[in-house]
Amino acid sequence: MQTAPSDPAATPSGETFWSSLTERKRVSLSLLPSFLVGLLFIWRARGVAPDGSVRWVLFDDAMISMSYARTFAQTGELVWFPGADRVEGITNPLWTLYMALLHAVGLSGNAVVLAVSFTGLVCVLAAGWLAYRIARHLTDVAALWVASAVAVSLTYSLMYWSVRGMEVGAVTVAVLAAVLLAVRFAESVNRRALVGLCVVAAAGVLLRFDFAVVPAVITVWLFFCLRGVRHRLLYCAAPVLVGVAAAGAVVATRILYYGEAFPNTYTLKMAGVTVGDRLARGFDANWKLVGFLLVVAVGVAAITVFRRSLFTNHRAVWLLTGVLAIMVAYSVYVGGDAWEFFPNRYVTPGIATGSIVAIVGVGGLLGRAAGRVGVAAAFAVAVVLFTSSAGGYYQWAATGGLYVYADHSVANWATTLRDGGIADSDTVIAVTTAGASQYYSELPAVDVLGKSDPVVARTHPKKSFLPGHDRWDIAHTILTLKPDIVTNLPFTTEAEWDAIRADYSPYCLDYNGPTETETKEVLVLRGSPHVDVGRLRECEVRRPQVATGWYLKP
Repeated sequence: MQTAPSDPAATPSGETFWSSLTERKRVSLSLLPSFLVGLLFIWRARGVAPDGSVRWVLFDDAMISMSYARTFAQTGELVWFPGADRVEGITNPLWTLYMALLHAVGLSGNAVVLAVSFTGLVCVLAAGWLAYRIARHLTDVAALWVASAVAVSLTYSLMYWSVRGMEVGAVTVAVLAAVLLAVRFAESVNRRALVGLCVVAAAGVLLRFDFAVVPAVITVWLFFCLRGVRHRLLYCAAPVLVGVAAAGAVVATRILYYGEAFPNTYTLKMAGVTVGDRLARGFDANWKLVGFLLVVAVGVAAITVFRRSLFTNHRAVWLLTGVLAIMVAYSVYVGGDAWEFFPNRYVTPGIATGSIVAIVGVGGLLGRAAGRVGVAAAFAVAVVLFTSSAGGYYQWAATGGLYVYADHSVANWATTLRDGGIADSDTVIAVTTAGASQYYSELPAVDVLGKSDPVVARTHPKKSFLPGHDRWDIAHTILTLKPDIVTNLPFTTEAEWDAIRADYSPYCLDYNGPTETETKEVLVLRGSPHVDVGRLRECEVRRPQVATGWYLKP
């Protein structure tokens, strides 16, 4: 690998500053913007609990993982809550085990939530550092190393999903670490890089099962890069074989413990949905990436055409681009995510690899043409962040982040059930926003939308395809299981509503929301010994008539 140019006379304007800095200073300055934004993001995500204290809450899906983690720390059972059936309502086993460790050492309340949020921020910073290291293998221009770290660590979807408690940051770190180790191994065949690559491949699969596509891409790329190398087939196959072995271990453990080869969430999202329906929504959901993909394509073209004069390792661009392509393809195949207001959880690690290509390619080309690398790098960062993150940051500036208010509202009414003397510890609640409501109430629950209910997961979708939010079974969840309290029902027919009203009485729960007093409509099982209806207000509850699949107060 070439080093940064040291002759000021031969160095484009803006590059001498970065070249003159020590490595530690360059990295520190690269990550400072995302560190400050991350701190501000976490601070703005705070809310007010019913007792007036400040509280932090994670994204609702992350709170489901937190419930599994707390139960595992308390009982040794990896289930939703103590006494729940063995159903795998999570897709991130290693991340959930990390959450369990935090609970096991005694963290709770804000402490454990903030520990997860700050872990997510550390993952964002680690992703930026890895982007810096990867960029060093593509170009000898220090300004572009810095720009790559800035662009990746400021990517909105990476910041949002990570600090709100999802495993996306950890997966992105695993993806970038695997890419960096693969590039190092291709440049200089050595056991250390190969062992590291295999370890990362295994860890990534344990984080999320669908990470297995990354070792597959790396194997194909190494096959073309290691021509003429002794033991080429063995070296190329190692990452994917380790990934397959890790996946096999996960499946075997899952079958032994849960009795199923795949998570219940996989069944919920995939069963009964045609490939055509998934692809149609997948293409529609990922259409917003077109602008970003065009910028990446320009970067690929620049690196390919000018590989001898501007760039030091043009082969790595195909690995970075291949990872982006496979993740976009996977997102399209599964029909995208339920939340598509900005790049989803599946494509975010690919956004990171694509950003490096775009920054190095576009910034390097413009810098050499204009003679001002620093300005070109800054321009490239602006273009990448605009095409990948502008909508997300606009939403964050206006609202504090997607569903942040709603997650606090759910946590508050759930806390009111527990602390307000309304429900005793044996009260069973039926919920749609299943994460914060169960975690903060600590009550047994049934999941109306089926993340932790295999019966609902296997029903036919009740509305147009929306992953994880398009099916429910009122006859099973409400009329058969008969939970004590029912909240936020999805669409019900008149016959279902009449059957529900024959067993349930309508009430309103008044509670202190994050900013004002709010009211939640609930249905209480008549004669339930677990609910003190005297602490609720009688009111009329309307039949849900819009098949949205869930309801959250805006």
